[in-house]
Amino acid sequence: MKMMKSKVLWLLLGLLSLAKMFLIANNEIIALPYDSEQYVRQASEGVWRVAVPPGYPFWLAATSWTGLPQRLVIEIFFIATSLCLALTIFRNIGKLPAVVVYLMLLFSPATFFMFDYALSDGFFACLNILALACSFELVFSQSWRRSFVSASGVGLTLGLMAVTRSEDPLIYLWGVFIVLAVWLSNRRMALLPGAAAPWWTATKLGGIAFVCALVVVQVVNVGHFVSSGVWTRSLAGMPSHMEFLRNMAKIDTGQPAVRFVPISLAARRLAYEASPTLRKISAGVEDDRNLYQVVSRANGIPAGEIGAGWIWHVFNGELFRSLKTDSALRLDQEFLQINQELTAAFSSGTLPRRAILHPFVTAPLGEIFTRLPESIGSVIQKTFQAYSYREDSAHEKKIFDAVTLRRSALVVSGINVSAQGWVFVDSPGRRVVSVSVRAADGESSASLASMERPDVVDGYAKEKGWAPSVSGFRVAENFVSRHKLSIVYRLDDGTEVLSTDGLTAGRVTELDSGGAVSLFQGIDYMTVQVNERVGWRHRVQALAVEISNTPVVSSALAVLFTLAVAVVLFFGRSLEGGRRVQAMLAFVVALFASRILFYGLMESEAWVVEARYMLSANFMCSIVLGLILAESIRLRRRARAGASRPL
Repeated sequence: MKMMKSKVLWLLLGLLSLAKMFLIANNEIIALPYDSEQYVRQASEGVWRVAVPPGYPFWLAATSWTGLPQRLVIEIFFIATSLCLALTIFRNIGKLPAVVVYLMLLFSPATFFMFDYALSDGFFACLNILALACSFELVFSQSWRRSFVSASGVGLTLGLMAVTRSEDPLIYLWGVFIVLAVWLSNRRMALLPGAAAPWWTATKLGGIAFVCALVVVQVVNVGHFVSSGVWTRSLAGMPSHMEFLRNMAKIDTGQPAVRFVPISLAARRLAYEASPTLRKISAGVEDDRNLYQVVSRANGIPAGEIGAGWIWHVFNGELFRSLKTDSALRLDQEFLQINQELTAAFSSGTLPRRAILHPFVTAPLGEIFTRLPESIGSVIQKTFQAYSYREDSAHEKKIFDAVTLRRSALVVSGINVSAQGWVFVDSPGRRVVSVSVRAADGESSASLASMERPDVVDGYAKEKGWAPSVSGFRVAENFVSRHKLSIVYRLDDGTEVLSTDGLTAGRVTELDSGGAVSLFQGIDYMTVQVNERVGWRHRVQALAVEISNTPVVSSALAVLFTLAVAVVLFFGRSLEGGRRVQAMLAFVVALFASRILFYGLMESEAWVVEARYMLSANFMCSIVLGLILAESIRLRRRARAGASRPL
């Protein structure tokens, strides 16, 4: 009977998995600049180059060898990790909770379009699921051998998480929760008989996990040291770089703190006076046309200040520019020199300093605690939000195609342009020889022919005394980019005239050629239609995301999650799963709360948190709600069975 139940379970989970794969079969990775490009470029040009955290570039490079499109591979990995978790729940609690949790994870709206992005967040969230599965196996294991394997699995997975995203405080807390959970499990449930003491067993297993995680991290550090001469996981996490940010944030200017600005303009000016090495790049950093100053101003940060999310970019970029190299070792040496100069200034008293919690958290505690509740509320709401569909930008299309093995027919991007109009030159004997429509990514020639427009010719002849030669044009073309759309007219002397402002149907526009003549242009019609993904599968995903992103739904889920967790944690002993369900819920809720607090603090002090950072928390909510829903169903069944028994 038990074997039959297992077969039924695997059949059901398999059918659900196939249904999800069918639903997302036409989804594809989208090419975008900035973070996505950095990950893909590192996977293509060298995973051992010191740049972004290498976990995700390693994943992209390794999975490209399979010959499968990355969009399908990441979905398969997500399904596999979710199956591991479902199997763990099945073994320790029961079939119904396993199926419900798997269903909640598998069809979470957060997974539909998030995995279309070439970002580390999706891969990292899958690792979270795998780490949870290994953690539950470790907590409930009844043999030393299984405990050893589970502890090793937890450690290796946490190590991969550590080299994928810079979330060290959360990973350390995960290890603490593991030791605490194993200690409580061994002490209360006696699942590991023969151990010398519960605390000793928990310490040994925690030590095994720690060593395994450390091995993964040190492999990356050694690889970077061999390839670049720097002992680090990433460029941002380089010890000298972090010490530099800490030193800069410690400078006491005596001025009130500005939210999202840990290193103020006043602090930078004091640092330039104390550090001749840093002073060399001051002109570039303080240029108000600097990209990071422009972006900071656009996000509401006062002029001259640079937000925490961009401050380290500007220093790294200017140092690389001044060194005329992209060598991580040379950058490390510059930071070491700057740190030495700043430390000497601190020691001599010429540079005043203050106490800070973190290079990005520098405000007084009173201000932090005042802002924190609102920030936590905002982060919780983002936990229940899903990324919406976004069209492909065609940015660095070739490298995205090569690394993620995109299926070109499924990459939807760009616009369809259809236009018809007429044009003539305001000079006898002069003419337009060609017309084309130009966008940021290319140009398409229009058909050009002599056109009878007596209304135009007669009206112009009455005013000017001569009849112009009117040419008509028509174009229908697809462009990848909708940006910088214009019509280009080429005259018989090679002059190019661009029309960007008069692209409105029914409007006549005079265009300046930059010379002695002008052009007159008339647009009969012009349509710009955005290419969109169509089909019922896409519409189902888009509808699910739209519903989940409404404030009412996200707020309701947050309230439901909080109430359900409180009830189960305090009154959960009556559940069919008993203490094991309580233990699972308590562990996941502790991880969830730590993530909310961490990113709530970041939103309060450092930068506005994106919903993608909360994908792991979203999965944790799905697991918790799935367990509670399954236990509620089992309680109702038990109540019905009790009511139907004869007295």
